[in-house]
Amino acid sequence: MKKLIVMAPKVNSPGFLSLVNILQGAGASGLIAGFEGDAFTIRNLRDRSLRIILRAPRGIAAKILFRQIYYLFALALALKENVRILLLSQFIDYPLTAVFLAKLLRMRIIDFIGGSRYVVLKIGSVTSSKFSDKIYNLIGLACFTAMVRLAEFLVFISRSTAKDYAHYVKREKLRVAWNFPPKDFYEKFRKLKDYRERGNIVGFVGKLTVAKGALSLLKAIPIILSRDPRIKFLIIGGVDDPRIKVLLKRIIAEYPENVRHIGYVPHRKIPLYYSEMRVLILPSVTEGVPHVVLESLACSTPVIATPVGGIPEVFGRRGVFYLSTRAPDEIARLILSLLGEEELLHRASRDASSTVRETITFNKAISMWRNILES
Repeated sequence: MKKLIVMAPKVNSPGFLSLVNILQGAGASGLIAGFEGDAFTIRNLRDRSLRIILRAPRGIAAKILFRQIYYLFALALALKENVRILLLSQFIDYPLTAVFLAKLLRMRIIDFIGGSRYVVLKIGSVTSSKFSDKIYNLIGLACFTAMVRLAEFLVFISRSTAKDYAHYVKREKLRVAWNFPPKDFYEKFRKLKDYRERGNIVGFVGKLTVAKGALSLLKAIPIILSRDPRIKFLIIGGVDDPRIKVLLKRIIAEYPENVRHIGYVPHRKIPLYYSEMRVLILPSVTEGVPHVVLESLACSTPVIATPVGGIPEVFGRRGVFYLSTRAPDEIARLILSLLGEEELLHRASRDASSTVRETITFNKAISMWRNILES
C-alpha cells in the first residue's frame, strides 16, 4: 500500500473527492491537506479518524503566511507517518515552501495538473478585467514553471492535454490519469426523464468565464431566439467577470421567458437539471476533460462542444457534436440544426449513456493511478 500526502486548494470539491475515491481504490493511504469550507483541514486519506481543523487569520498577508505554515505543518505530520510521496492536486498558487522542503527531503513529488490550467492562466493574465486577477494569474504561471522542474511526474487528464506541454516538459515526466469517475458515479448520474419528454432546453453548466466560451454563447442566444423563439436556455454556474455579468443581465432582461440563470447548484442536484435538457453546450476555448461532459452523457443528454483538450480523445463522437468554430453564428447554426433532428438526438441520447458506462470506468481510473504510484 502506497503512503502519500495529497495537498489541494479545495478538498471538498467534486473533482477532488472523486480523485480521493480513486486513490483509495488504488490502495493509497496517508493524509489529505487543504481548504475545506471556511477552514484548513488535515485528515486521513482512507477515513476521518484524524481530523485537524485550523482557522485562518484575517487579512491577506496573514492568510498567505498562515497558508505556507499550514502546509509545512501538514508535511511534518506526513513525514512522521513515514509518507514519502507528495501529490499536489490542481493548484494555481502552489505551497512552494512545503514543495521545496519535500524536494530537499527527497520525497517523490507528483503534480496532478488535470486539464488546461497553464492555458487558462495565460488567458486570464491577458483578458482579466481586474488588475488583481491578472497578478494572480501571473503568479500561477510562475509557480507552474517552478513545478515543471521540481515534480517527478506531471499528471494530465488526457494524452491530448499532455502533448500541449511536451515542447517544454521532458517527455518522461508526463503521465496520464483520470480524476473521474468515482465508484458510485453512475448510480448518481443517470437518466431521470425519458428523452422524448424533454423540452427544447439548451443547458450550460459551469462557471461563466471567457475560457469556457461564455461570451460566445451569450452572443449566440439572440441569434437563436430570433429564428426559433420556442427554445429555452438554462444556465447553471457562477459569474465573476463584469463583462459577462452585464451581457447576461441584458439578455435575461430582453428574453425573460427564454433565458434562466440559477447560479450555483449543489452537485447532488445537478442530475435533475441534466435530465431536463435537450442538449448541453460547452463552447470552451480550452479544456482538459470537463466533468460536465461525462455527467451530461451519463444522464443521456447529448453535448455540443468545441474539439479541444481531451474531449474528442475521451468521448469520441457518440453523443457529442463538435463546433467547427466558437463564433456565435456557428453555435447558433449547430444548436438550431440539431434541435430540428429529433431522431438523431434521440439516438445520440441512447448511445451516449451506454458508451460512457462501458469505456469510462472506476476500475480504469484505478489502474492509471496504480501505474503512476508504483512506477
